Amino acid sequence: MTEPNLTIPTELVVTFPDGLPGFEACQQFLLYSKPETLPIRCLHAVEGPRASFLAIQTDEALEGYRHQLSGPDRLRLQVEDESHLLWLAVVTVDEEGPVTANLRAPIVINVAKQLGYQIMPHQCVYPLRHPLAQAA
Repeated sequence: MTEPNLTIPTELVVTFPDGLPGFEACQQFLLYSKPETLPIRCLHAVEGPRASFLAIQTDEALEGYRHQLSGPDRLRLQVEDESHLLWLAVVTVDEEGPVTANLRAPIVINVAKQLGYQIMPHQCVYPLRHPLAQAA
């Protein structure tokens, strides 16, 4: 069965010029959520290999998460106003363990430019697998 051709409005598509690690061929993603699944969101590739990632805002995963961008990351993201930045952590669901969020390498999206990168802050103190919930 083939998927129907869907037209996704360009203003809903976030461009990741470098793709995401392991999915460099995927440079266009749709970021969406449903009220019943919030605070979890989905990043879904709209080109290249099929790829979808669950994500949560970093400060919803860990209260007090400190957002810090290096000068080069500010330039890549074309930051003019930090209030336009959305900080997301990729969520991992493991059947045998806790649901975790990657706080060490957040995805940062400049929503004003619909431009995103996964960054690795210098000397990051946050864990790669921060527990969100224990599996039932």
